[in-house]
Formats: sequence, C-alpha cells, structure tokens
Amino acid sequence: MLRVSDLNIKGCKLEPVDSVNTISASTFNRDYIAQNRPLLIKGGVAHWDALPLWNNEYLNRNAGHNVVDIETSRDQFEGRLFDDAEKVWMPFSRFLERLTLPSGETDYFVGSWLFPTLAADVPDISAFKAFNMAIKRRMIMSRGGNRIALHYDWYQNMLCQVAGYKRLVLIDIVDTPFLYPLSSPVNYSPVNVQDVNWSTYPEFCNATIFQADIEPGDVLYMPMLWWHAVESIDRNIMISQSFYDTDRDLLFILKKMLALGRLNLAEKQMNDVWAVLESDLNDNEKIRAVRRQANNQSLGDVKRIFAHRQLIFKK
Repeated sequence: MLRVSDLNIKGCKLEPVDSVNTISASTFNRDYIAQNRPLLIKGGVAHWDALPLWNNEYLNRNAGHNVVDIETSRDQFEGRLFDDAEKVWMPFSRFLERLTLPSGETDYFVGSWLFPTLAADVPDISAFKAFNMAIKRRMIMSRGGNRIALHYDWYQNMLCQVAGYKRLVLIDIVDTPFLYPLSSPVNYSPVNVQDVNWSTYPEFCNATIFQADIEPGDVLYMPMLWWHAVESIDRNIMISQSFYDTDRDLLFILKKMLALGRLNLAEKQMNDVWAVLESDLNDNEKIRAVRRQANNQSLGDVKRIFAHRQLIFKK
C-alpha cells in the first residue's frame, strides 16, 4: 500500500489523471500531447529488465565506478525551495552506500545522462515515438521520504518509475493565478500542497488539482508548464525522458489561457495578442511577436510564461 501523508486540500476540486493500460503513439499524440493533458500509462515499462535487476549490488557492479554529482538538501527533503542545496562529487558506489546510512537521508541523485552500461535495461517504448524532437534522459534516485515543492518545467516529461512509489499533485498552467507564483524563481509556488495555509493562500481552493500515484512499471506523461509537487516513498529510482517544447505547444497554451481570461489583460491588450495568434505569421514569428508585445506593454503574466523558456528566446 502506498504510504503517503494526507493532503490538506479539502474544498479543492480533485480529479484523477486519465489512466490507460495501453495506447498507440498516434492516439497519445492526438488526445494528450496536442491537448496538453497528463496521462498515466499503467505498467507502461513493466517489461523493463531494470525493475527486477536494479538493486544496489547490481548498480554498483555495473555503474559504481562512475563519478557523479550528488545533491544534498534538507529543503528538498522537506518540500521547500532548494535554498540550501549543495553538490558533492563522489563515485556512484559511494552514493549507493550512503543511501543505506541515516546520515545520508538528504542525498539525491539526478544524473543528466544514463550510464551506458545500464541503457539496455531501459529501452525506448512506443509512446516515445509520439514526440518528434530530441530527448534528454536522466536517472533520478533517492532513499525516498523526500518532497519537491510545487513548480513547473519548460519541457514535456515521461516519468518512468523503476523502484519505489511517487505521489504527484498536478495543476494546469491556466490555474497559475490561484497559486501565488513567486517573482523569483518564477516557476515556483510557495503553497505547500500537503498543508495549505488557507489564511495566506485562500485562492488556492479555486485551482483544479489532479493527483497521480505511480508504482514500479508505470509511466506518467507530464505536459510542459504543468505545475507539480512530488513525494517519493521507499528506495526510489525513476528514469525521466524529457522532450523539449515546440512553438505549437506554447501557442496552444497561450490561446487556452487567453480564452479563460487567466492572463490579467485589459480588453485592448487581449485583442492585440489574439490578433497575433490568429494572424498568418508562422509559429515562430507569432511567438516572437507576442513576446515583443509583452515586453513593450509590460504584460506581466505573459512575460512570466516566457521567463524560463530555455531554447528559443534568450536576451
């Protein structure tokens, strides 16, 4: 049974993430990627050799000689922003050993690569074919018991659970006005979803909250710009497959937020942005034109959407 603390989100709209056992790449693309909607694929990587093989002895034997950077952060374990994060370089074998020690409870490994000697244990699956772009594969590992604060990322993610369990709270980017986003870093919210301070954040109850519990073998698709908080339970290993956003993805999100009135724009400003989005410009030109509007007219909520985009816009 999944051992997680109860969420203090009574009164909020709670929805389960859509769940399937199998799905074709074309259907996945049409109904979820193109619609910016999360999806849980139960048992999507249950056939991976990694699930039965990746105990500490196997990992040490096949990858222990690699030197890796380990993040140590009490904040990260308690669900706060990573103000105290430190990185320490060590052999992967030493990290595996530290995970068995009480003093190693704050160690957290996020490998920006996957060890070549382990790659054959985690082959691509058909759902990955729905993305027509480069990927970044990462190995994420901890002893469990850690929480990550509510934030969003600038890429699409396929979270493939190898060991342990995770509970994720997901919130669509359109509900950003209810999350009291920080001015820096702009992709973080101060709301603690496990114990909401309702007197400080009363509007949070207006957000629709999606919840997904994932176990070994499951795959969770998390669209770009979806807010999420994560709790890990037990010895935890996940392979993260990141697919970077396209202009079309961002245009879809802008139109959705405009249609719902979530960008805090005056009528003329809204009409100006709509005029660009409905114009004959190509996708890249539309994005650049909207960004110029946001900068020239000080459209704060629109500027926020661009603030952490990593690939296309750089000052």
